[in-house]
Amino acid sequence: MVRAAFEQLKHDAGLSDCELCIEEQPLRARCRDCAAEFDVRDFRFQCSHCQSTTIQVIQGDEFYLVSLEVL
Repeated sequence: MVRAAFEQLKHDAGLSDCELCIEEQPLRARCRDCAAEFDVRDFRFQCSHCQSTTIQVIQGDEFYLVSLEVL
């Protein structure tokens, strides 16, 4: 979604030389039942240890703009 919006903005503003670099972090969760931490794969929000679906996302849902360079 961010990439598509960037490409449209780039096109509309006539900034064809602009580039978007995204560093993705793995999606991690913690089980609220057994406290196990695990990577969420294929958007399967289920504890890999006890199979509970009562989990909390602890990494990978954040979005930071690290730098912007305008020439």
